[in-house]
Amino acid sequence: MNKSGVELIAAGLFAALFSVLLYFATGYRGLSSYVPTVASGLGLLMCLLWSIKSVRTLAAGEVKDLDLEPRETKLFILVLVVGLAYVAGFAWLGVFTSTLIMLPCAAAALGYRNWTVIALTAAGFALVLYGVFRVLLSVPLPPEALLKLLGVR
Repeated sequence: MNKSGVELIAAGLFAALFSVLLYFATGYRGLSSYVPTVASGLGLLMCLLWSIKSVRTLAAGEVKDLDLEPRETKLFILVLVVGLAYVAGFAWLGVFTSTLIMLPCAAAALGYRNWTVIALTAAGFALVLYGVFRVLLSVPLPPEALLKLLGVR
């Protein structure tokens, strides 16, 4: 498989996704449109730059084969599954509970074993998410399963 050709297809697919996200983000009212519009716009811009790089590489005849090693393929699938499970967990567990579960599981699955750093990173990331979504943006999020379990809400 030609690496630049595969990258061009991937960049095109992701550019289409970011275009749809940008379309919907521009329909939001007021200040709530800024973050999704900028994020999807930057994603689209990066995909376009990725496409240009791939086209230039193909035009220059710099053909490289895409070597898919089994370990790299397994890691890619692992990251994809963890990402999808993380997003799916938002509805059932809540954003913060999903974060506190996903980050340690993903780190362990990828082979990282410093549990102190893993715990601090998961807690820190959850706090940053709380600061951004609850404090800064005042965005309503799904109820937290962890808080319900502790009887807080």
